[in-house]
Amino acid sequence: MERWESGSMALRWGAAGLAEATKRFRRVNGHMHLQALRAALDEHAGGAVTPPRLR
Repeated sequence: MERWESGSMALRWGAAGLAEATKRFRRVNGHMHLQALRAALDEHAGGAVTPPRLR
């Protein structure tokens, strides 16, 4: 087991792991319709679904 003297090494290993994992990610089926779904949910719920900072 390796010993890291600081958290920066752990962050580098974590970033490297995520970068490698993104090569295997796939798109969600229907990803092109997510914006329409969000708008419909916002309308149905009176705008409570999407927080203002994410719009």
